[in-house]
Amino acid sequence: MPAEACGLMGEAEPGETTMSRSRRFATYAWFVLAYTVLAAVWGAFVRATGSGAGCGNHWPLCNGEVVPRAPAVATVIEFTHRVTSGLIGLWVLALVLWAIRRFGRYHRVPRAAFAALVLTVVEALIGACLVRFDLVAGNASVLRGSVMAAHLVNTFLLLASLALTAAWASGVETPRLRGQGVAGWLLALGLGALCVLGASGAVTALGDTLFPVASLTDDVVRGLSPAGRLLVRLRIFHPFLAVGVGAYLAAMAAAVRVLRPVGGSLRTSARRRPSQREPGRAGLATARPPRPRLRGLDRHGAVRRLRRRRPGPGSSPRPPRLGGRSLRQIGAAAQRGIDTRPWTPS
Repeated sequence: MPAEACGLMGEAEPGETTMSRSRRFATYAWFVLAYTVLAAVWGAFVRATGSGAGCGNHWPLCNGEVVPRAPAVATVIEFTHRVTSGLIGLWVLALVLWAIRRFGRYHRVPRAAFAALVLTVVEALIGACLVRFDLVAGNASVLRGSVMAAHLVNTFLLLASLALTAAWASGVETPRLRGQGVAGWLLALGLGALCVLGASGAVTALGDTLFPVASLTDDVVRGLSPAGRLLVRLRIFHPFLAVGVGAYLAAMAAAVRVLRPVGGSLRTSARRRPSQREPGRAGLATARPPRPRLRGLDRHGAVRRLRRRRPGPGSSPRPPRLGGRSLRQIGAAAQRGIDTRPWTPS
């Protein structure tokens, strides 16, 4: 863990610049995000192997012990998941402290990091509920399916908060939520559809683990049977929901591209000139090539000098000067055939 992460261990190096410190924070934020993804994958492995009850109904202890002695395979898998999940809390706490020290309390980066910390606590509480209420192993109740769906949605929000923290620390612009019109509603609906699809996938995976099938025909028959379990009947709808959400996301991407053809799919908080936007349908019509600037005889520079030398009321007008000589002197020298270009040192 970097020394600046805890906010209590020394100061930055004397020769270290602000940009290098921001780069180090962004690197650490991306590391926390990658570590959280790996921990989530290991949690899926715990569910797939049925090792959720490896530590019994004890939490945060494992079978009443801090470190289990002579554990079984299921106990090792579950205990490893608890240790890796506990480290996420330490990494995120260090991320929050470092973000406050680096960007200030009211910056968008520490706010996203603090949201990740809150979601990490919620994630731990959901895991504790699964263990304490025996919603593990062979439990096939509707309550377990609901808690698993909430567990996955909370994991999505946690990863989103960490991704925003790392992206904003890396210099990514903040999308402006207001004033997006139809595109904003389409994107919000797409995010909600992804959360519903993830929750459906969690329930379907739980049903496949508890009630495995030998073939697709057997799965369809058991899913359409009114006497079947709810987890078995729900998983037949997940493929159709996935196809529908995928089709909607493809149509949404096409619609947003039409609604926001320039500067990305969302308007950002930083307003740019039309000539500075990325070339698109409107960018090609508004982009202008840069004008060449002449040394000494810049027309724009002459206009600026004339405006600065404009006489005020009651004062005698002064002839405008360009390059240290007035326009009258330049015209007289040009009639005599003298070079009027300004002198520059060789």
